[in-house]
Amino acid sequence: MLLSPLITLLLTSIPPAVVAEGGCAVDRSPLETRVPQPLWGPDFDDLMFGRRLNGWRCKGGQAAEYKVCGSNFRSKRPQVSRTASGGLFVTLEMDHIRRLKRDDHAQVCLEFNAFGQLVAAQATIKIQGRPCVRSDRVVATDAPGAANPARWIATTVANQLRCAVASDRGGRRTFPDVIQHNCELVVQCIVMR
Repeated sequence: MLLSPLITLLLTSIPPAVVAEGGCAVDRSPLETRVPQPLWGPDFDDLMFGRRLNGWRCKGGQAAEYKVCGSNFRSKRPQVSRTASGGLFVTLEMDHIRRLKRDDHAQVCLEFNAFGQLVAAQATIKIQGRPCVRSDRVVATDAPGAANPARWIATTVANQLRCAVASDRGGRRTFPDVIQHNCELVVQCIVMR
């Protein structure tokens, strides 16, 4: 098929987008970088989430830092992807900032259905110098009769992580509470289109 010279010129003058994957730059055409958005369904309000955490003011606008009980914490901008069923998968990373020592890290994966309801969550916490602790995958169907299944999921995940910091003090002991609070904030920032 022959293209008109004008269309050929337009197609060849658009530079390919460069997308980082695993630390490597990959050339992608502009058409490949577009993700089709459904007409309705859940969406994540990144700006609302950032405002509730003191704003995306750190790490070039990619993180929010805040204090809880005198300890410093950082939440990075969540990564959001669509599930095959029309829901969302939100991955959130948090750090307990320890200044002169290496930071402790946590990662939470939250799954929302097509109606914007939290249906499952799992978290991992890495306290420096100790083995990684992972919660079970907590699902909403395990909370029959819970008045607020999303809060039940967030609390259950945080309670499972508390065993990793039961003997600690300060920010490390507070870390599961920060994780729970971030999970509840993500739930509040899910909006329906």
